[in-house]
Amino acid sequence: MSENILDRLGHVLTELTNLLHNLVEALREEREAIIDFNLSQIQEIYKKKNDILNRIPVLERERTETTRTLAAELGFKTVPTLSVIFEKLTDRQKAEILSDKLSCLKSLAQAAQEFNDTQKQFVAHTLAHIQNSLKFIEAMQGRASFAGYNKTGNMTDTSLVMSTTSRTA
Repeated sequence: MSENILDRLGHVLTELTNLLHNLVEALREEREAIIDFNLSQIQEIYKKKNDILNRIPVLERERTETTRTLAAELGFKTVPTLSVIFEKLTDRQKAEILSDKLSCLKSLAQAAQEFNDTQKQFVAHTLAHIQNSLKFIEAMQGRASFAGYNKTGNMTDTSLVMSTTSRTA
């Protein structure tokens, strides 16, 4: 088996790990930018996330090809998981290093997914609040006063007040 293929796989796993780390950081930055309502930063982070997400499939294809080649060199008829491949490696030190890289990659992928799910809920909640605020603003437009009172404090719309005579005791 060629050391080159193991080194290439290690390099791909490291690159994927770095990308996912950068994605998690971008998601953190995005949350702060949303909270601060910093539109220019949100746009900048969107571009950053897009760049990361465009690079991941390229590395995933390379990881898949490398895994397929390594599996064939180790005599597998089908392509097993990387964990199964690492168990069959005779160089235990290299197998442990690659296994650690894969474990780190899996942890970051899970963190990115959880962060993204939380971000989605946060944004959905924020949008619902904004939509309710817009409905309130639209309902108030065209009214000369707020809630039935004019600037001097006199009632202008008595339909907004429940009459004490209409209540039953």
